[in-house]
Order: sequence, then C-alpha cells, then structure tokens
Amino acid sequence: MKQERMDLQMIRRLAALLVSGLAAATALAAEPDILPVEQAFALDAKVVARDRVELGWRIADGYYLYRGKIKVGSDTAGVVVGTVETPPGERKTDEFLGDVEVYHGRASAVVPLTVDDGVERVSLAVHIQGCHEREPKICYPPHRTILDLVLPAATAAVPATVLPADPVPAPSAAGQLGSTAVGPANLLGSSAPATGLTDALPLPAEEAFRFEAIVSEADGGLLARFTMAPGYYLYRDRSEFSASATPEVALAAPRWPAGVEQQDEHYGRSVVFFDTVEVPLPLARAAEPTVARPLVLRAEFQGCQLDGICYPPMTREVALALPAPAAMLARAGGDSASMSALAAPISEQDRFAEVLRGRHTLAVLGLFFVVGLGLAFTPCVLPMLPILSGILTGAGDALTPRRALWLSLIYVLASAVVFAIVGVIAGVAGENLAAILQKPAVLVAFAGLFVVLALSMFGFYELQMPAWLQNRVNSISGQQKAGSTTGVAVMGLLSALLVGPCVAPPLAGAVLYISQQKDPVLGGFALFAMGLGMGAPLLALGAGAGRLLPRAGAWMDSVKKVFGVVFLALALWMLERVLDPVWIMFLAGLLLLACGVHLGALERLPEHAGGWRRTWKAAGLALLVLG
Repeated sequence: MKQERMDLQMIRRLAALLVSGLAAATALAAEPDILPVEQAFALDAKVVARDRVELGWRIADGYYLYRGKIKVGSDTAGVVVGTVETPPGERKTDEFLGDVEVYHGRASAVVPLTVDDGVERVSLAVHIQGCHEREPKICYPPHRTILDLVLPAATAAVPATVLPADPVPAPSAAGQLGSTAVGPANLLGSSAPATGLTDALPLPAEEAFRFEAIVSEADGGLLARFTMAPGYYLYRDRSEFSASATPEVALAAPRWPAGVEQQDEHYGRSVVFFDTVEVPLPLARAAEPTVARPLVLRAEFQGCQLDGICYPPMTREVALALPAPAAMLARAGGDSASMSALAAPISEQDRFAEVLRGRHTLAVLGLFFVVGLGLAFTPCVLPMLPILSGILTGAGDALTPRRALWLSLIYVLASAVVFAIVGVIAGVAGENLAAILQKPAVLVAFAGLFVVLALSMFGFYELQMPAWLQNRVNSISGQQKAGSTTGVAVMGLLSALLVGPCVAPPLAGAVLYISQQKDPVLGGFALFAMGLGMGAPLLALGAGAGRLLPRAGAWMDSVKKVFGVVFLALALWMLERVLDPVWIMFLAGLLLLACGVHLGALERLPEHAGGWRRTWKAAGLALLVLG
C-alpha cells in the first residue's frame, strides 16, 4: 500500500512537470514572433522598360524600412545601375541612426539601367535594412536579395520573372553581418553607389577605416574619430583605447554614442557604426601639469565590409600634446562651446573616482568600508548568508557565541583577503579589470557555478572537498571537523570568488580609482576595507549565533530550496548581459513555473488544510500564472 502511494505521488509529479512544460510552450507560442526579413519586407519587382525597373515593398504592421539603406547594384556584364530614385519618407529620430527617413506600410524605388545591346537578362542585388518598432525592438542586419530579371526587347511594360536567391553567408568572414551571394563581384557596400564590381572591391584598411584624434579644449580630454568608407562598419566591442603611461594622466573609459545593434553570426548581438563616429575619451588627472605633456593614443579596432570581408584587428597610433591648463583656458573661446557639445555626461564610476581623488588615505579607506557595507545588502552578497549559516549550524551543540563570532571573523577576513588581492591586481593592471570580469566567458562560468550550488541546495548531490584534499587539510590542521578554522577560511575564500563577478558592475568606480592611482598597496588596503564592510552584517550574525540561529530541523530543507532558487535567479541575472532577452524571459518563466509547481500549485489541498498551506498554494498559482 505504501509503495502504491509513492507510485501515485511520482505519477502526479510527472504529470505536473508535463503540464508546466505545456504551459511554457503555450506561453512561447502566444508571444508575437519576429517575422523573417523576407516576410517583414516583401519585395516585388516589375520591368517597366529595358532601362527601367520598379521595386516595391509591402511592409508588415509594426515594422519600418530605412529609405537611406535601399541600395541596388548589378554584376551583369553590359549593365550599369544608375542612381536609385526613392520617394520622400517619414522623418524620424531613430535611436540607432539619428535623424532618418523611413517607410511604413509600403515603399517603392525606381532603378534606372544602362543596358548594352544583346543583354537579355539582368541580375540585381537589392540591399535593404529595417527594424521592428514594437517590443522587442530589434533592427535586422543589412539584407540582400538577388533578382533575376528578363529584359524586354521593346519598351512595353512586361511582368518580370523574379527569382529571389537564398542568401549565402560569406565564406570565412569573421563577424559578418547580413547575407551575401557567392562571388566577389557581389560585394556591395550599404552606402556605396551601386555601379558594379570596380567600386565593390575591398579597400585597403587605411582607406576603409580612417582614425584621428584631437585634444578637446572644452574639458581637456581627447576626442577620437573613426571614419568608415561607404559600405564598411566598425565593431564597438572590438575597439579599445590605450595611452602612453604618464604619472599624471590616465585614460578613462570611452563614452561611445548609440550605435546600430545587430545580430552577428560570430559575435552574437553586436553594436556597430557606419560612416563616422566620434568617441570622447576622458582623462583622469592625478595632478594638473604645469607644462605641455606628450601623449600617444593607441587604438585597436576591427571592422568589416558589408557582404564582404572582415579585416583582421587593426592598430593605429596618434601623437598628441596635452597643453597646460593655462594654455587651454587662453584658447578656450568660440570653439570650446561647440566641442563641449560633444562631451558626454560624467559616468557614475568617473564621478565616484572624482569623489575619492585627493582625499586622505584614511578617508578613502573609510569610504570603501561604507561602500562595502552598502554592497552587503545587495542580492550579490546574499549567497554568503546561507554559507555562513551552514558553517555555524554545522559546528554542533558546542557552538557558543564567542566561538560563532570567531568563526564568522575568520570567514569575513578570508573573503576580505581575496578582495585585497583584487585591489593589488587593479593597482598593477590598470583599468581593464572590471571589463575582464564582465567578459561573456567569465559571466557564463560563474553563472554555471551558481547553478551547481543551486542543484546542491535542491539535494541532487552534496558538495564537499575531495578526499585527498580533506586528508591534506587534516594533516595540516590536526583534525577536520565541522566549524574548523581551516575549513571556514577556505569557504571564505571561495565565497569571495563566487560573488566577485556579481559585484563587478557596482565596483567599477572603485576599480577605476585604484587603477588611476597605480598604487597596489592602496588598492589592497582599500578593497580589504570594502571586504570588511561587506562582512560586517555577517559578524553581527555570528555574534548573536546562539540566539539568532534556530535549531536545525526539517525546516532547513525548505530554506535550502529557497536559496537554491535565489542562486538560479542570480545565474539568470548574470547571463542577462550575455544571452538574448528572449532566452532570459524564457528561462525566467521556467523558473517561475518550477517554483509554482514546488509550492503545490497543481496539487489538491487536503480537506482540512491550514492557512499556511492555502497561502503557499495561492503563491504557487500566482507564480504559475506569472511564469
């Protein structure tokens, strides 16, 4: 009888999982799909005369087509494409391209041709680009359609035979956007005049991507400018700046303007720039120079030709002279007003670094402690609570408040040492540490670690040190038992490594300040103070362990599951900077559905169920619907 009851419960759980899966599939099916580009912008063509072709697009509701991105070219021998004629569009301030003209509903274009005698067919490469203007707002990569048209012998209008060719990816074009047909004769830039093969050949890197930089008289920073040839684009996230080392001046984070966000075949969702982009580069000054200083700006970047090749990473250097403040003030006049318009507002990390600059060392350490205290109440530091609670609970009945405080102090000091090491590295390595912690590989690795911890909380397995490592620790400490100082220190080190990438964005200002100072000692003590601030609430927990920590019991299993859900949510939060928002929404929905099922949303309440049981079921139903 007992076995039958267990089998029945297993069947009910499997049915609940099946229903939750069907609910997730139904929710996904109900989401409005993003149409393929061929359906969003349906193209038809008509040969009006031997020297004239009319194009028309039926634009789906909720989409728009850029007028300036309609380009037509041909590689047919004996055919030259003239300037494409398009009617005026609707003026729009676009969040990607600025002031542009777009089409809704329908769009048309007239393509004039110069055709030699004897040419009976013409192949046209039609380039377009458009966007979906509702949530989720996305822009399609530049798209090309190949039309094979039959030319009439007379001037009468004849319906054309339109054979759209399937786009073929460009071979070995790393980071390529859009689509391409086979053959170098089809490489046409999005902004280049479509006049055939000669203009479409890849340009030398120096001509395709021009780089220059000046000193801004408005704020004393630098202004970098990239100028791309028509039909070429620059990757934002593949571009980096560095400057020759000077004791007084350091290069701060670049302030990129908004670019065009597109789904890239190799780099995923990428931001690119066409034509010209100007990037303000603030300078962090430890002390104002009294004389002009030389500075060499180094730019490393990568870009591609639309529907063509991708260039290897390029490096350019520009020699500049930083004038003294007095000279800048003397020259500041009419030009400074125009230059100041290019300067972006100060970022939060720059503002934080500016607050710290020039303060006494003790004041800096105190501010870092306060920052750590604030970070202690963020979701990133939340995983440290169950870890420390497990350590104190596992110490057994012999745990006294004094012993609990000692173990908590060891745990906090060990984690603070990790942050101190990070501070030393930041003082030596410069300003790229926060960026390294935000790289997709690092975020994915630590998100996976959160998932591993979550599954452990759910009881799938028990995490413990390998036997060989336990034996090694035993030989060092004499004995390994729950609550030993060696084990607590190891857990403190691992906990700091766990939360490090999570708190990297809020720490950007701190890392920026330390890297600008180029002082490893100050960096180590500053982040050690911040680690102590993050651990202060944990010390309070340890000091009152005898009264604040409840006795172990069955309720601990529920607490572990709650923290397991928190770990999964933190993993999703970290992956939000890497994955497409659609996948994040899907995974978040699955997490909510699973929570609802575990809270008994699909189970029948007993006849005399208590208030708490009914409350949990109501919460489970709410999560099920929300998921």
